[in-house]
Amino acid sequence: MNYQQQHLNNIYNQIQETQLLIDRIKCNYMLSSSEDDDNDDDIEILNNFNQSIQTPHIKAKQYHKTTTNASNFNDHNTFTQKSDLQSHLKVHNDKKSHKYQQCDFKCKWKSNLTTHLRIHTDEKPYKCQYCKRAFKRKDNLTTHLRIHTDERPYKCQYCKKTFRQNGHLTTHVRTHTGERPYKCQHCKKAFKQTNDLTRHLRIHTGERPYKCQHCKKAFKQKYTLTTHQRIHTGERPYKCQYCKKAFRQSSSLTIHQRIHTGGRPYKCPHCKEAFNRKNDLTTHLRIHTSKRPHICKHCQKAFTQKGTLTRHSNIHTGKKTYKCEHCPQSFITKQQLTLHLPVHTNQKPYKCQSCDYKSKWKGNLKRHSLLMHHKMSCKSNLLT
Repeated sequence: MNYQQQHLNNIYNQIQETQLLIDRIKCNYMLSSSEDDDNDDDIEILNNFNQSIQTPHIKAKQYHKTTTNASNFNDHNTFTQKSDLQSHLKVHNDKKSHKYQQCDFKCKWKSNLTTHLRIHTDEKPYKCQYCKRAFKRKDNLTTHLRIHTDERPYKCQYCKKTFRQNGHLTTHVRTHTGERPYKCQHCKKAFKQTNDLTRHLRIHTGERPYKCQHCKKAFKQKYTLTTHQRIHTGERPYKCQYCKKAFRQSSSLTIHQRIHTGGRPYKCPHCKEAFNRKNDLTTHLRIHTSKRPHICKHCQKAFTQKGTLTRHSNIHTGKKTYKCEHCPQSFITKQQLTLHLPVHTNQKPYKCQSCDYKSKWKGNLKRHSLLMHHKMSCKSNLLT
């Protein structure tokens, strides 16, 4: 006897047990209240109850017997409607009877075709009652509504956190379990989310799908493009609550506000130094470790900071990245630009302590001190 037949026998055994119970209740009614006028009504209710229990199971057997191949799929589902059974059978075959002529899309169910057509028509029939957003699929609207209602039906079994979407819960649980199911085919790295793997793969492939509409630059990640485009638009959405400064990135605002709050969350484990930026701590740690990861490809000189290497490389390439805002001249180093800027101003910040001599440049003050006052060194004060 196969599992299907055994399953149906169990159903009928339950029906028989239920029938015996109902008959027993009928007898009790007849004995206890034989003269009660309402007795017939009670028995009729029980009969209706009996029929409501039997009918679905009888139909279930009927529509399971009409599909001779159901047992071949090892499927033990039962249905009250023949149309439900016919729809269910599509799960077990690969036939995709619903097609769209304008593209290669095929599907098993008509409802999926209807949803697909909205990609072409851009129809969004499911509208949010709280805001102006609309969606192509009902489940997307249901998820969106939780932003307004703050409903978080998905709860973590390890901690008290709750989530609006099941996918967000699944990703979160991996922080507890350590599971990293998405593995890179090029290296040994693994990730908790498929999106993280997709972004990582672009390191190997060099793909940059996000292109700036204002210039020719392209980026691996969408948020990098969004941040870059603010250079062109001038948008600075992140504003400091202590002063009037505004920033393109949220992280820049966070770092800036530590100037006001005095926060230095990044502490050196080797000494008492603390920093308001993680990069500053990373650079500082190289003092203790003597690590110099940035190596010049021209002379093999090594540096602790990437910026220092970039400035050093300009000496070899002759690239002049520091441009004067007052004239067309440009310079290889920032120090050279600083020395040049006083040409355009009348300020003379370097003052001799022995006389009234003033100079735009510190080197001129040193020569003056040596020639006029016969001093090998000169203590100069910057005018404020």
